[in-house]
Amino acid sequence: NTAAIFYENIQGEGGVHPAPDDFPKALRELCDEKDLILVDDEIQTGFGRVGKMWASELYDVVPDILVFGKGVSGGFPLSGFIAKENLEGFKAARHAFTFAHSPVSLVAALATIEALKEEKLLERAEKLGKYITERLEKMKEKYSIIGDIRGPGLMIGIELVKDRKTKEPAIDETHRVVEIGMEKGVMFGLTKYGRMGNTLKIKPPLVITDDELEKALSVFEECISEVS
Repeated sequence: NTAAIFYENIQGEGGVHPAPDDFPKALRELCDEKDLILVDDEIQTGFGRVGKMWASELYDVVPDILVFGKGVSGGFPLSGFIAKENLEGFKAARHAFTFAHSPVSLVAALATIEALKEEKLLERAEKLGKYITERLEKMKEKYSIIGDIRGPGLMIGIELVKDRKTKEPAIDETHRVVEIGMEKGVMFGLTKYGRMGNTLKIKPPLVITDDELEKALSVFEECISEVS
């Protein structure tokens, strides 16, 4: 009785875990075999966050439906989806969206898309992502509390552990990094809620300046050094 499979190419709140290389393609093959609809959740990954317009491009998979939001309109409330032409569309009065009819949000979305193209922000996200990861890998050599570094583009997760062999989560230390960062003027994200997660998120704006990025990374190392 299954109608569709929903998936994320890169888990967001689950800890910034990119899917194994063959996983999305296996889902695509399964859906084709069983006549199911494959729905790609790109709320967090879409519109350049991972260095491509969509994370599905990293895996060379075309879903039947792609859901997007967040980055589409530069902070204005807007979300939507793209569907294959072979799927029957909604007829009048069958659907309603709380934020679907905001002219200001729609104009902001068009401006955002133009900025992505004109300022080559996809390429910039990919470039900065590699730079940040290299910096973090060097920190990992110095601080054993850094257990893993994950994610492409500007969607990076840093997992903190008490012991790299056992991978025991360093939950209190993770939240302390966020607190210290705030005191120093930099906001770091967290995965999961209720003080349950041990993965920090570095997800800056695609338009972050080089100076702002350097400050954020310097503060991050100061925080890691203190909790270590």
